[in-house]
This record gives sequence, C-alpha cells and structure tokens, in this order.
Amino acid sequence: MWGGTRFAWSFPQTLIPLIVGALGLVFSIYYEARFASQPSFLGGVATLELGLISIPIFGISQGVYIQKTGSYLPINLIGYVIGVMGTGLLISLKVTSPFALIALYQVIIGCGLGLTSATTAWGVAIGGTILQNELQKGLPEGVLKSLPKGTQVAFSLILKIKDLPPEGATQVKEVFTQSLRGVWISATAFVGAGLLVVLGLKNVPLRKTVDAKWGIDRDDNQNTNNDYISL
Repeated sequence: MWGGTRFAWSFPQTLIPLIVGALGLVFSIYYEARFASQPSFLGGVATLELGLISIPIFGISQGVYIQKTGSYLPINLIGYVIGVMGTGLLISLKVTSPFALIALYQVIIGCGLGLTSATTAWGVAIGGTILQNELQKGLPEGVLKSLPKGTQVAFSLILKIKDLPPEGATQVKEVFTQSLRGVWISATAFVGAGLLVVLGLKNVPLRKTVDAKWGIDRDDNQNTNNDYISL
C-alpha cells in the first residue's frame, strides 16, 4: 500500500504516479485509435484489456473509500453486485455484438473486481481450463490439427482466424463465443458465491488509532529473546 499508508493521498509521491499513469493511458488510447496501423488496444480480441485496466482504477477508489470511512463492507458489497452484473452480461454476448457493448461490459466487470477484495488468480486458472476444454470439444477436427502442438488452443486460434476462409472464420468465432459463454457462466457462479459470503459478514468499523496495550516493549522483547537464546 502506498497512498494513505506510506504517504498521504495529497502528497506528490502519491499523486505524481497516478497522474502520469492516467495520462499514459489516455495517450495510449488516443494513439491506438488515431495512428496505429494494427491497433491492439482497441482490437476485437483485445477488449479484455479494458476490463483489466479498470481493476486498478476502481481499486484505488476502494482504498480511498475505506481509508476515509473506516468501513470495508459497503464498498465490497457494491463491488460484488456490479461483478455479478458484469459477468452475467458477458454471457449474453454474440459474435455480432458491437465492440462498444463488449467494451462496456468489460469495464463493468473491471469496476466490480476493482471495488472488491477478490483475487482474479482463480479466474485465470479455472476460466482458462474451461475455455481450453470447450474449444477442443467444439472446433472442427481439421482446425485442431492445424494448430501448433503443445500450445494453448485459444491463443493459437486467435492468431489463425485471420488466415481462415470467411465461412471457416465465422464457424470458429461461433465456437469461441460459445466456449467463452461457459467461462462467463462459471465466473458468474463464483462471483455470486462471493456476494453471498459478503452478505453474511458483519460490518466491523476499522480502527483509526493504535491501542497502546497491544504495543510491544522493545526492551522487554529483547530481554525475552536473550533469555530464550541462553536456554
């Protein structure tokens, strides 16, 4: 933790990295949209980046809220509700869904994850396994055999779509969309389970002062250690 812990949120040590990061993000989006010949940030298969960028942005908001209010439960509850809504909306996506809608859903789920204390490590492992298995079941045998051996099907498939004939590309995109739907369904279930856990939590206000009775007397502690060593 940097802002609010090591330095106050109003200190230059906290503000300058945030401002520079925000300006860098704006410049990257502008460059990709106006000048890049092969934009990756705004490309159809790269919309996940929008959600990933949203996580730290809203994560900062969570930290500021908790520091100011001393209460962690309301912001986590809001985050899980938004997270369930975001993953649920992703289930409805189709091959023909417009980019703006996809980007909006990614930002919603990024907001939800950023406002909660949830980790995305389980999502990468479980979601990747589900996607891999669903693609292997749904893709035509010829497409699977054409992919490099020992590589992730999803990654190799994304690179290969542009080389497929129109009909084949459409079929592969449909399979990809259906496979991702399985990922979003499982993600909605996991985030929903997290929401149920949060609903059962008690909102205990965080301490803003140090209780003196829990302090450690350095001299006593040092003597105790010396006694232990002498034994």
